[in-house]
Amino acid sequence: MIVPHVRNKWDKLKTVMLGTPHMPEFFDGIKNPKIREPLKQITHETIEDLDNFEKILKDFGCKVIRTETEHKPIEEYSGFIPRNAMQPRDGQLVIDNKLVFTTDDNKGIGTAIKEHVDQSSVMFAPAYADIYRQRITSHTNWESNETHLRLYAPNITAINDKIIIDTLGLGENADPDVKWFRKKFPNKQIEVVEIGGHSDACFATLKEGVILSLFDIMTYEDTLPGWDVCYLQDQGSHHQYRLQWEDWKEKVNHRWYVEGQGHNDEFIKYVNTWLDEWVGNVWETVFDVNVLTLDPNHVCIAQKENETVNKFFKKHNIEPVYVQWRHRWFWDAGLHCITLDLEREY
Repeated sequence: MIVPHVRNKWDKLKTVMLGTPHMPEFFDGIKNPKIREPLKQITHETIEDLDNFEKILKDFGCKVIRTETEHKPIEEYSGFIPRNAMQPRDGQLVIDNKLVFTTDDNKGIGTAIKEHVDQSSVMFAPAYADIYRQRITSHTNWESNETHLRLYAPNITAINDKIIIDTLGLGENADPDVKWFRKKFPNKQIEVVEIGGHSDACFATLKEGVILSLFDIMTYEDTLPGWDVCYLQDQGSHHQYRLQWEDWKEKVNHRWYVEGQGHNDEFIKYVNTWLDEWVGNVWETVFDVNVLTLDPNHVCIAQKENETVNKFFKKHNIEPVYVQWRHRWFWDAGLHCITLDLEREY
């Protein structure tokens, strides 16, 4: 069993959890081929990319734990269809030697954690702790995700002896969780900021003193004084697809994108209606910030061509490791979201 060890996002990665979507055959119960076939293709290509990512991680020397997504047959769902187990970072994070659950998600993630992580290392944030404990030990499918205003794991960034907590849009709803983190981690300096909610899509600490960031989201001289910051301004994820995107972004309320499906109104309506919990708001997302650091000199990225990032990497002796991730605009998940650091050397 693994005892987690993570103090920051750049020490050499030893053990990582990698997500898994529902398999292509999950969609066989959809009778309309204009809906079924695009979803199967997205899923098939996603699995190909995840398998390739797993190989890259293993070649680097990482132990990789894959989640096993859990669900009922698709035709048995009467409401929206629950998310898969592809984004373990959305509900969990490791701080020092503790794995903290902040919300519930597909039960396959909890099952993987139960099977591989020393349970004495697992902690539950205050809201819904009883639900977490029940679900992580039960054998029933999870029918829904809780959507209460509260802190989620991507709102929280642990950097050595500091924890940065992003409470944007939460107001006093975040107070119980902030107090809980102060109590459970008394030796940490807690910094509360309001920058973007899921702040792992807003900034990434690549190594000591080095940050990738969206433009003007945080006063780093207050939170991380003296760090060198590379700002990515006006580099949204759809830059290279802007013409196609303009044709149909209103149909999806700017939330998601699949190349070649802009005129497939049946597919678009299905995703908007039944897969609302699967998609995010990719128009706002800069995936070049959502990266996974392997060690201080190697960072996994999903786009090769960003010259601003490449120049910054060279300045700091960082080698980009390219990982193909074709459907990030559908899942609204970058390489950081689909992984969870469990062990780093320190």
